[in-house]
Amino acid sequence: MAHEMIPRILHRVVGRNPREDEERYWSELQAMHPGWEFRSWQDPLNLASFEYGPEIKAARSGAERADIIRLEVLLREGGVYVDADCRPIRPFDSLLGHSLFIGTEDGARLTNAVIGCIPNHPGIREYLEVIRTESRVHLAAPPNETTGPFLATRVLGTRTDITVLPPDSSIHYPSGTRGRETTSARSPRSFTSGQGVGRTHQPRLEEF
Repeated sequence: MAHEMIPRILHRVVGRNPREDEERYWSELQAMHPGWEFRSWQDPLNLASFEYGPEIKAARSGAERADIIRLEVLLREGGVYVDADCRPIRPFDSLLGHSLFIGTEDGARLTNAVIGCIPNHPGIREYLEVIRTESRVHLAAPPNETTGPFLATRVLGTRTDITVLPPDSSIHYPSGTRGRETTSARSPRSFTSGQGVGRTHQPRLEEF
């Protein structure tokens, strides 16, 4: 049986009025990935068509909502999800042979800013079920703990059916830039340049 490949689909979750840099990065991704399909998930979304629609609706912030949406569309369709504020550096084609890949900022904590997987990957299902069964979106904690990198690390960090890319391969996070574009040194293996775990731009809940 042939090994299942990650589909050539790029996803982003973006607010109703995307920023200029987000639109520029999306155009750069499209130019960098000829023959791929591109999905922008933004308001209005028909939550009745989402299996985890109740969890999306119950989210307390745009960041939590975006976290759940990215997971569900990856579970359903597979492909590669990229945060809207990540600047592309090189194409993802070389990663499509993995069943699920995810990056790490520091070699320990996973980041959900860039994730790629085949449809119905059990790791993504487990991630969503933890959000559902523990009702983490209702906890009085920041989104990086309730649905984002901290939870991704706890759920996916010990799985043997995923590939964790080394810090210099997945996303280059320039030190001290706080969301400003930079030309500082980065590994030639980086796929994107992002803003880091601080999430300097968190979409407002009503934007979706």
